[in-house]
Amino acid sequence: MIEEFEAWLKEQPWHAENPYVVQGLRLSYVEPGDLFLESINVHPGTRKKGIARAVMAKLMAIADAHGAPLTLEVDETSRSRWILDWYLRLGFEYHDIGSGDYGPYLIRTPKTPSII
Repeated sequence: MIEEFEAWLKEQPWHAENPYVVQGLRLSYVEPGDLFLESINVHPGTRKKGIARAVMAKLMAIADAHGAPLTLEVDETSRSRWILDWYLRLGFEYHDIGSGDYGPYLIRTPKTPSII
């Protein structure tokens, strides 16, 4: 899944112009088949152009195609209300794993086409 996303990213015109538009993007696997987004940041000079939305849409489409949940951890830098609202609008839900060094998490379960 990560390789599929990286190939897509390299094809984007904004990435070809400046590969640092999307900064700090770190993807990993929680376990085989579960995609974990550790970090994403769009360069301040290129914000409000739909880049983060395009990145998230592609990540969600890839996760959906593989039937994989997409998880991200809410840390101190992402606790702003607007970013949390944005992730919730994208279909993520809160999952608090209890006390400890990690969490809470936002998880988006895979969407599958409905069968009629």
